[in-house]
Amino acid sequence: NLFRRAGCKLCLHANVTEILLDDAGCRVESIIAKSLNGSSIRIRARRFVLAAGGLENARLLLVSRRKDGNGIGNENDLVGRFYMDHPRAVYGTVSLDRPVGFATVLGMPLTDGKKQLGIGLAEAVQNREALVNSYLSLEPQLSSVAEERYRSSVGVMKVLLRKGHAGRRFDRAAMRLADVKDMIYLLTPKEILPFGVYRSYVAFKRHVFGNLARGKLTIVNYCEQLPDPLSRVHLSDERDRLNMPKLVLDWRVGPEAQRSIVRLHELLDSHLRATGIGRLETQATDVSEISFTDASHHMGTTRMSADPKHGVVDSDCRVHGVANLFVAGSSVFPSSGNANPTWTIVALALRLAEHLERIEPSI
Repeated sequence: NLFRRAGCKLCLHANVTEILLDDAGCRVESIIAKSLNGSSIRIRARRFVLAAGGLENARLLLVSRRKDGNGIGNENDLVGRFYMDHPRAVYGTVSLDRPVGFATVLGMPLTDGKKQLGIGLAEAVQNREALVNSYLSLEPQLSSVAEERYRSSVGVMKVLLRKGHAGRRFDRAAMRLADVKDMIYLLTPKEILPFGVYRSYVAFKRHVFGNLARGKLTIVNYCEQLPDPLSRVHLSDERDRLNMPKLVLDWRVGPEAQRSIVRLHELLDSHLRATGIGRLETQATDVSEISFTDASHHMGTTRMSADPKHGVVDSDCRVHGVANLFVAGSSVFPSSGNANPTWTIVALALRLAEHLERIEPSI
């Protein structure tokens, strides 16, 4: 057990609110942590690692302004910039001309998990046409009756979970139920059901409906976001319960994401028609028709770079100019790709741990 190792102590309900530098401003002397009941502690150590996620890592650096009004590691105004997520869009419909065995494309259970194949651009096409990474998945399209029932059930759950006075709880206009249609395809059974339940669900569907896809399929698009310094987080004038400034998220997705998705749709449509499988019913004549939601993958706000003029941390994940402050997590990503960031986060964490074991104890 990690917390039984010598020298390892877990502090619960201790929210770090500030990082304090020494007089020279080159080392972290201590950190301040507070609880919601008003108590606080100061923690000292030889080395410190921020591992609070793509948003909070940046906020902690920005709020720690006793030595520099811009925050720690922010000499070049880069903390919080180059914010990236994985843009997702429920856009497009495939109409099948005949039943097709799309088991792995639509998703299928494994012994200890689930799998679903995505359809992406060939590398040669990406390089030739300067397109970003993107792929799409297909989901069975629900009837209007099923969509309305799903919409109603989500509305009821929002009413039950909403806090405040009864009048506000039943303010259906504030529930943004127009967004529920997209949620149906983003939060599918394979995404939210436990493995065992999902296997039973698939077995039942196959028993009743067979193992072939029919009719129409909805397209869910996933795309890479290029790093952009104008896509960023910064501090708000509002404060939270710990009296820390809240974050403002200014997420900007460039036109290259929409362009890549449109091109992928064109190639998919050509393939479906050539093979006699079907066709795309939707044609994006105006790429602005594609509106994105996020994938909750917060990346890039303390990006890695060998040059402090272009990033916040160096190749060892150490904050430029601060000898004993390191950052772990997706905030150090200089670019995002289009795949889930979890394994890259784990790999970087292991790499940082090995580095911390190698360096001198005095650092």
